[in-house]
Amino acid sequence: MVGWTDNQDGLLGASFNLPLTHHCSLSSGATYLIPHEGTNSGGFAEENWNISVGLVYRPGGPRGCGRYCRPLFDVADNGTFMLDFK
Repeated sequence: MVGWTDNQDGLLGASFNLPLTHHCSLSSGATYLIPHEGTNSGGFAEENWNISVGLVYRPGGPRGCGRYCRPLFDVADNGTFMLDFK
């Protein structure tokens, strides 16, 4: 993903899901917030980044999975809710 915020900061991110077995998969993601150059406290102090790795278990597997096929949203983490402490 590529995007920006209301404070003119840039966002870069990626997420991956890798199937390991019939019921398990590896979920990983990374997010990086590039601060706007016009800040007062120096750019590196306002950088935000997040790397996540998780193991996903689906009881029904990929076929008759019923409600366990795919969640509506990913789990919220520090990469989803980055804060601006100005």
